[in-house]
Amino acid sequence: MKWIGTQTIYNDVRIRGSVDIKGLSSSVVITNTTTSSTTGGGLLSLRSDDGAAMGDDHRLGGIIFRGAEDSGGTLRTGAKIHAYADAAWSASENGTRLEFYTMDGNASSELSLTLDSDLLATFVGGVTVGGTLTVDSVGVSAIQTSAESFVDNNTSLMTSAAIDDRINTAVTAEDLDLTADSGTAAVDLNSQALAVTGGTGITTSATGQAVTVNSDAAATHITSLGTLTGLTLDGDKNVTPGDGAMIHLDTSTITDTNTSATGTAAKYTHVNLENPTVAATNDGVTITDAATLYISRPPAAGTNMTLTNAWSIWVDAGNVKFDAGLTVGGTITGDVTGDVTGDVSGSAATVTGATQAAITTLAGLTSLGAAGATTNIAAGDLTMYNAVNDGNPIFVIGAASAESFKIQPIYDSGAQTLDYTLFQTAVASGTANKGRMRFAVDGVSIFDIEDGGIDFQADKGIQINNVDIITDSSGTATLSNIDALDATTRSTIESAQKQLTYHNYKADQDTTKTYLGLGDADSEETATASKVNLPLITPVAGKLLKVFLRSNKNINGHTLTWRLETISSGANFGSTPAVIGTQSGAGCQNTTMTTYDFTTGLDSGTNVVAAADAIHLSMQSDTDFGSNVIYYVTCLWEWDLS
Repeated sequence: MKWIGTQTIYNDVRIRGSVDIKGLSSSVVITNTTTSSTTGGGLLSLRSDDGAAMGDDHRLGGIIFRGAEDSGGTLRTGAKIHAYADAAWSASENGTRLEFYTMDGNASSELSLTLDSDLLATFVGGVTVGGTLTVDSVGVSAIQTSAESFVDNNTSLMTSAAIDDRINTAVTAEDLDLTADSGTAAVDLNSQALAVTGGTGITTSATGQAVTVNSDAAATHITSLGTLTGLTLDGDKNVTPGDGAMIHLDTSTITDTNTSATGTAAKYTHVNLENPTVAATNDGVTITDAATLYISRPPAAGTNMTLTNAWSIWVDAGNVKFDAGLTVGGTITGDVTGDVTGDVSGSAATVTGATQAAITTLAGLTSLGAAGATTNIAAGDLTMYNAVNDGNPIFVIGAASAESFKIQPIYDSGAQTLDYTLFQTAVASGTANKGRMRFAVDGVSIFDIEDGGIDFQADKGIQINNVDIITDSSGTATLSNIDALDATTRSTIESAQKQLTYHNYKADQDTTKTYLGLGDADSEETATASKVNLPLITPVAGKLLKVFLRSNKNINGHTLTWRLETISSGANFGSTPAVIGTQSGAGCQNTTMTTYDFTTGLDSGTNVVAAADAIHLSMQSDTDFGSNVIYYVTCLWEWDLS
């Protein structure tokens, strides 16, 4: 589009690309002909819209001022104004800053002023204010220098040199006036120093800007304080333990110059506290506890300190006299002499002298000693009778009724005749043998009475008239010196008689079941009717307990099955025996013995045989042993001979 001359556009014009306006007096005039208002006037709108939100530091637009630097049409930027987003734009953020640039030197653009979105104006160079600078509603129109006379107003600022001159002038013109108990003094602040000196018992020291006034530690110059209406001692201090830290009355000689020769003074006190009269302004006032001397509590242990004994009052030697009554809320330790009237509670470690003889009856005594303490009763006899029907007195010691040992004589019902004495323990625990009774002689435990009965310690036994009946050696007990056994004991012993039988043989039995010759050695057979030495006749009932095996060959890789078989009484002796019990296991090595237990874990059946049975014992291997195998077999039996 090309326009020549002056053109007037009455509607909006939108131009995409660059517009270059040239002329002798080129200008663009934007006129808004509507009625003027707060929203009226001509507007030049510079826009950036690529269809996406503005990013942080993205430029919205700018105005650039350019000019020719030579006759050849070379144009340079002299100044510019740019608008940048101060943050990424969104529906809730449109922060913007303006940056003003000027040119100094050869094409050197410099940022001169930034107006940011936080209302902060930042000038890169200096700022010259020709009029009044208003800060916080205060207008500053001048700067006072040291060369100017001081003007007292609220519209000027002073330079540092001017402030220094003003202070020096004021200090030179002023004196520090002092008034003491006697006399006055003045200090020229510009040329003199204030001196603080001590008097009697007072020393001073100065460091930096501080003056310290100290009273001499000994304070020997103080000989009298006169009459004090009140005195409070307070303050932390470092001390060497062993002396009065806050108040110390030194040893001294007090001379009586008043009492006549050979006379007697009624009283002397080194420290005398006279009783005060306590009054009140208001009517009906009551004080619950009042004291002429009150001590709140003993010393308390602080950091890194242990107090073995902490006393509120400590009298190191000498007697303590109380002309009136004594009330003690705690424990009295030590000797108490004199009469004690009224109720006495608490504890006494020792009652000595005539007081012991005066105590013959303690009818109301319900407690003696203390928990955890040892109470010694030194007496020739200690008698405790309860002469009432069904009295049954009890002596109990322990931690509580549920953890105790009791001795109690039990009377006949309705009488005082001793029937028996009960020794009994009580425990709350369900653990076995808790509360057992242990008997020891000369510090050596002999036996315990436990839940299951009497348990003797190792190497202890029973004697009758100094003759050993039962002795023990490291857990092995020996019964000795039994002259006779009653019928019941004999029957019990005879009912469990044990016997060993021996059955050795050599065979090549392969996997065939083979019967051992129980009546003779090397009499094995595969059939029960071929040899007379196979069975064992039981005259009484019994049991096969165990079979023991050794061999000349290593046969532990084979499984052996042992069968206990019987021909019962009443059956034809030539009949086939019945299997009543089976036990199996690995064979033995040629260096060890293997045991086959018929008392537990049988494969099947039982190990019990009846009286008059013909017993057979067979052995069978799951695989072939080979030839020339020798079997050394021992059987353990139990017979009821009762």
